[in-house]
Amino acid sequence: MSEFTKYNAVTHPIIKLEDDWNNIVDHAFEKLDDYIVRKNGSSCEVIYGGGADQAGKKAYAGSGLVDSIQWAHDHLPSGGKISVKSGYYNKEWEKTLTISNNHIDLSSVMSMAGATLGFKAKDALNADMLIVTGRKCHLHDFSLDGNKANQGAGTWRGIVAAVAGDSQLDLHLDHVYVGYTKGHGIAGCGGAGIFTGVYVEYCDGYGWYLTGSPTRNRFVGCGGYANNFNWYLESGASLNDFIGCCGDSAPNGYSGWVIMSAYNNFIACSAYYNARHGFWLYGAHHNSFDAPRCYDNSQQTNNTYDHITMSSLGGTHCTYNSIRGAIINCIAANKARYGIYEADANQDKNIIANSIVLNCVTAQILTQGVNSKEDNNIEV
Repeated sequence: MSEFTKYNAVTHPIIKLEDDWNNIVDHAFEKLDDYIVRKNGSSCEVIYGGGADQAGKKAYAGSGLVDSIQWAHDHLPSGGKISVKSGYYNKEWEKTLTISNNHIDLSSVMSMAGATLGFKAKDALNADMLIVTGRKCHLHDFSLDGNKANQGAGTWRGIVAAVAGDSQLDLHLDHVYVGYTKGHGIAGCGGAGIFTGVYVEYCDGYGWYLTGSPTRNRFVGCGGYANNFNWYLESGASLNDFIGCCGDSAPNGYSGWVIMSAYNNFIACSAYYNARHGFWLYGAHHNSFDAPRCYDNSQQTNNTYDHITMSSLGGTHCTYNSIRGAIINCIAANKARYGIYEADANQDKNIIANSIVLNCVTAQILTQGVNSKEDNNIEV
């Protein structure tokens, strides 16, 4: 026999159901009309008891979803695991979820092969969806939809990851989707984290907003698509690795990547079909770009923006950057002004080597710093 705690977001009663788990799922599941939190030691399972769609009611159209997940979090020790029954919770994300415990694992129960877990913000949520301040947490295999069309004025974010006064967060996001937020998709990121297969799209703010001191993170196979700036790295975002990441299709007025920081490695990263610049190095210095790929940027206006551009931010100039093995081309009707461009002589001591740059309007590569170097490039 097992004990289950039924959590009601309004009255908070605790009801112990003496039954076996399979019997609860198979028989009692349809009879319950809110969420069950099943606690077993250091793990919790959150399921919804609404059963199949009845009288036009969605299968997961209950109340108290985030309240239930928050209750599970608050009643687990560090190192606890929270699993939510697979399915799409349409407009059921009713408040901000805060993960403040350390070593928390949040994912789907994965009760069936290929099952997925999706959450959509309720209408007029008007709040950030998920805030992470706990260290060494692993959040994986789910999606967050900010439902921006039905939110009030504000810059509500999908995931906020930060520790006040300390950049060490060690957050692991794995196969997470964030989209359609009124503000930034993912903000902060902390330090020493791992982000794999995380995709952010159609956010009214920046897709990825690396603000504060996000250092020593590794981003692998992550992307930003059709956000207002897909990636925005402020000056404190240093010593990070970006491997196989993309920043594509930023709308009018915006660029794929804005990089203001130093000592980052970008390996096989791309910028496709952005309205303005592909990569905008804005006072960025001591960064390494290996095999960047750029296609069809400057889509807002022909011969106006560049695939990779370097300019000053106040008195901070783009210096000591290395761009090697770039593949750059223009195919669409609107073409970039330059493939790789230093805006003036203040952008200096950069090296551009072993790159192929094609079909830009004004020129393929233009360096203006007296100590910048070009070597072994093909320009057509």
